[in-house]
Amino acid sequence: MNKGYIISAITPIEHKQATALAYSIKSSNKSASVSLVSNNIENVNKEYYEPFDNIIQFPFTVKGTRRQNDWQLYWASPYEYTIAIDCKSLLKENQSQLWDYLIDGYDIAFPTQVLHYNGDLVNNKNKDIYSEEYNLKDLHTGFFYWRNNSDTALRYFKMCDVIMQYWEEAIREYLQEHHVPLDYDPDLMHSLIESLIGEDVSVLNSDIFNYIDMKCILENNYLGKWDKWTDRLSVWASAQGKIKIQNFAVNKLLNYNDDTFLTSEIFDEQRNYYRYTIKN
Repeated sequence: MNKGYIISAITPIEHKQATALAYSIKSSNKSASVSLVSNNIENVNKEYYEPFDNIIQFPFTVKGTRRQNDWQLYWASPYEYTIAIDCKSLLKENQSQLWDYLIDGYDIAFPTQVLHYNGDLVNNKNKDIYSEEYNLKDLHTGFFYWRNNSDTALRYFKMCDVIMQYWEEAIREYLQEHHVPLDYDPDLMHSLIESLIGEDVSVLNSDIFNYIDMKCILENNYLGKWDKWTDRLSVWASAQGKIKIQNFAVNKLLNYNDDTFLTSEIFDEQRNYYRYTIKN
């Protein structure tokens, strides 16, 4: 079956983050295929090539930030079935069951719940205004799935093309000015696009399709008023690529969304454990 993961990265630090993520994917899912998509593949450091099956150029001109180019992933993906993961993540679980679940039931799918690092569901209070005022679903986009030969997925990504490239103008057509975010918000943009195409792309089964979202935890003031969650919480890294936040072992997909998280130690341990797994 032609399925695989795709990770987009534009800047040098994102290339490194994407590489650490690819190492973690392949350590937990040995047969996985992983592709990197970037705006200029000649700028990707060759030391990062190791865990990728494909290194792909964005098919169209890149405009704005990395996540503002989510619309291009449909055309960039070499797979029939694709899971895209935000590069500021590490995967610490085998996802074979999730793949079966998504392929059997969905043409395109986004989680509607994210987790606290302790495993509890996060109550995303800061997005309540968008559901109450505009009837938008609370989609989470640290990772999402689609089937490339699906009419629904194609229609969705065509709408993404229009809305994401000109997001500031587009969002003002649908939201009141005081609700327009200052910066590009991929979760909000995907929620808006789902509403515009009139298709349900959400997955309500939070037991199987979820992830730890440190940005969402921070934004909802679970930690108090901190600019970076890494200033508030202790991170422990150990052999076999293991990660702990406080005293909680990470055994899911972790979207850390903080550039200071990926230290040289954590990167090296993801790489070393990958190399160990392919030899054993």
